Amino acid sequence: MAGVKISALPAIPSAALTDVGPFVQGTTTYKATLSQIVTLFNTNIQLASTAQVTGLTSALASFVPLAGGTMTGALILNTNSPTTALQAASKGYVDSVASGLTIILAAYAATTVNLNATPAGAGVGATLTNAGAMVAFAVDGVSPPVNSRILVKNQTLTQHNGIYDLTTVGSGAANWVLTRSTDYDTNTEIVPGSLVAVNNGTVNATTSWLETATVTTVDTDPVLFSQFTFAPTAFFQIANNLSEGVPATMRTNLGLTGAAVMTLPVSGTNGGTGINNGASTITIGGSVSFIGAFTFAGTLSGNTAVTFPTTGTLITSSQPTINQPNIVGVTNNSSAAAGSVGELISSVVLVGAAVSLTTGVSRDVTSIALTAGDWDITANAFLTRTGDVTAHSVWTSDTSATAPDAALVNQVNVGSALGNCGIPAPSIRYSLNVPTTIYLSVASIFTTGTVTACGGIYARRRR
Repeated sequence: MAGVKISALPAIPSAALTDVGPFVQGTTTYKATLSQIVTLFNTNIQLASTAQVTGLTSALASFVPLAGGTMTGALILNTNSPTTALQAASKGYVDSVASGLTIILAAYAATTVNLNATPAGAGVGATLTNAGAMVAFAVDGVSPPVNSRILVKNQTLTQHNGIYDLTTVGSGAANWVLTRSTDYDTNTEIVPGSLVAVNNGTVNATTSWLETATVTTVDTDPVLFSQFTFAPTAFFQIANNLSEGVPATMRTNLGLTGAAVMTLPVSGTNGGTGINNGASTITIGGSVSFIGAFTFAGTLSGNTAVTFPTTGTLITSSQPTINQPNIVGVTNNSSAAAGSVGELISSVVLVGAAVSLTTGVSRDVTSIALTAGDWDITANAFLTRTGDVTAHSVWTSDTSATAPDAALVNQVNVGSALGNCGIPAPSIRYSLNVPTTIYLSVASIFTTGTVTACGGIYARRRR
């Protein structure tokens, strides 16, 4: 068969397929049929170790076992989002869920007011250096150690806010220095959604703060922080503060030790609405408005004025009977208040200021200004003459120096026998809707000499 290619050999005739060829097992040679060979290759091969197959051990090293394996490279998942609890989530899916919030390393303390500091640099390596008296750095009631992270959030120039490291604590002989933290000094790190917790401080301990501004250029664009969470002491805590289920302790912890304990609805004894208050006293410091009916059966006393409504019904359908000895007024020499029943308004011109008259011409002696109301008016005039007088006239009117109807004028025929005389004006009731001036006026007819007049007008409020 030398020089004959195997591919050129003839195929085995079908009649010869019964006996395929010899096989050597140990020192014995066997004849095998085609069906025996097929059975042999369809049977599982049992190996004692992977080393019996050349290259199998190195090939399996690139696969992770079902349990306990360690990967050194990246595992690429499909883009589908997980739908059950045990399905893996891709980084893209996790990023989409957590977008908008980046938690950074906590700060030791945070500012509460603007730091008096001189800025230097921009972004990476930028500093804030004490610009006041040389002292050790302190903030929010604490004294942070060197290299502490400080949240600076209250600068007047907001572009200098941020996270800083206390690189120099400072002393009475050296200024403190804050340097922007290396994980928060570029515009890719100072981003909206950055969340920083604060661990210490009188005001800011156990709070967290969220950066909300978009920064394109560090130390040029504003850096703004908004409070995200508050200290637990700012809220009611059931376990420590409220002592749930023990009302007395709850009131004490809430600062309500002086609060009254009542069962609703509030009884009349405790000032319940719509219930007789009994013998208890209610003290009202402000205004009281009555919308419905008001029944008053007790004694109204005290030194504070009481104003009743100007509209509506104050009494029942029948007029009450006053069966007391009198309606008590003032008990001293004071006058009734303006607008009250009994108010008195008057004006008097004495003899020394008497006005001169011209014969036959009306002249005002004096006047008073009245507010709207119901008034009783009385007046009198005293006329002095030096010559012959025929008659004097006296009246009151709401028109200056103008005589009303003769029935409202008091005229005295003097004659040569009479000298000086006092004359009362007729008493008149004025019901006024608007403020009005009332005049005391006189007139005299005389032929010789002079006539002067003085006197007074008096108004008493009837209602």
